[in-house]
Parts: sequence; C-alpha cells; structure tokens
Amino acid sequence: MFDPTRAAGMDAKIGFDVAGERFLAEPRDGVLPIRRGHAEQAQALIRAPDASVVAGLLYAGIPIADLEREAGLVIEGDRELALRYAAIFSLPDKLA
Repeated sequence: MFDPTRAAGMDAKIGFDVAGERFLAEPRDGVLPIRRGHAEQAQALIRAPDASVVAGLLYAGIPIADLEREAGLVIEGDRELALRYAAIFSLPDKLA
C-alpha cells in the first residue's frame, strides 16, 4: 500500500513500462496520482516483463539485484529516485 508519510517531501515523476503498458506516477505532497502513458516524462523509468516483478520491488522486499538479474527488472534514469519511490510502499500489518 502507498504510505503517504513515507512519501512526505517527495516530488517525482516515475515511469513504468510493465509488459508494454506504460504509466506515470507522480508522488507529491503525500498523494500519488498515476496515469496511463506519459512515461517519457519520467525522471526514472522502471521496466518489468510483468506486474509480479513490480510487486516484488514494491512489496516483497526482494533484493533489487536479484530482480534485475533473474526477473528482467530494468531501472533507467535516476536510479536513486526510483529506489526511493519503491520505499514509499509497504504491506499492511497482518491480522491476528
């Protein structure tokens, strides 16, 4: 889930190309609008062959080097910004 407190102060344009579908996320002021297309405007571009690779990056805590080496993840542009973006997501606590 998107965590607005983790995104505090962030003002970025993060592009995604997931299995040929392109999106642009623009975290700013604790909100996260995402729109289809426009990935060419991104400061960082995250490419993945399918959504499970993106889920591994954002939620599963899989090391990025493993995703790049074994799952086809590619980060272009501002890598540090892309990694900061990935850190604004977390899974909710498990129910007892």
